[in-house]
Amino acid sequence: TRPGAAAAASAAPVAQRLVFDASPGELELRLSVEGVGGGVLDSEIRRMTVPDLTTPDAAVSTPRVYRVRTARELQAIASDATAVPTAGREFSRTERLLIRFDVYGNAAPTAVLLNRNGQKMADLPVGPATAGGSHQLEVGLAAIASGEYLVEISLQGATSEAKELIPLRVGT
Repeated sequence: TRPGAAAAASAAPVAQRLVFDASPGELELRLSVEGVGGGVLDSEIRRMTVPDLTTPDAAVSTPRVYRVRTARELQAIASDATAVPTAGREFSRTERLLIRFDVYGNAAPTAVLLNRNGQKMADLPVGPATAGGSHQLEVGLAAIASGEYLVEISLQGATSEAKELIPLRVGT
């Protein structure tokens, strides 16, 4: 074994993010995962559409979901613009979610909690984000039964409507 390999393997992973500018339109993103020795372990090509956020149409960014367990964690993440969101969508009833997103165009966002059949269960208050986005909302999971849900964020602009759905699975 290499010196320091055991320490590196046992160290907690560091959350990382990649940010880059892209012009509106179609984008082909090529992803490669390289091993420590430099060989490619996996690769993937993703095609996506970059929206034109300079138009007056209403648009909402991809929501970022943060899981918190304590009030102190919530305060720390709410004030940290560089916090890395969770990739998973399975949560415990002992957790709260902080959801951040950005709104483009002249529109006021609303949010609702939907059951797995798409029926409205509750309105969720949306407020200005303290850091890391233009808007945020909190979802407490303690009062929600175990199951599958959606958080729907909606915008009604002058010329268009935009929606984002966030699937959630709540366990015990």
